[in-house]
Amino acid sequence: MTTRQEKITYIYDHKRKIGCEECKTRDPDILEYHHILEHTKIANISDMVTGPYTLEDVIQEIQKCMVLCSSHHAKRHREQELEWRLGKDE
Repeated sequence: MTTRQEKITYIYDHKRKIGCEECKTRDPDILEYHHILEHTKIANISDMVTGPYTLEDVIQEIQKCMVLCSSHHAKRHREQELEWRLGKDE
């Protein structure tokens, strides 16, 4: 069974290696995973760290994501919300 610390270490190393896809910052403390296709999401990566998931489960979920800093992640969600609202008005 994968320990919580092993999952945290993998996630921090992965974030540091990839960095934000928009601004390239590599500080894992401000980097987040953004699911590219929301309907493929099993769980938030942070929930998978403490939940009954293996490291392999976490890695598979990360493959569905892009890494963004917290600012760009929030901006991405605002853009998606705006697109949804505009599409709904049509």
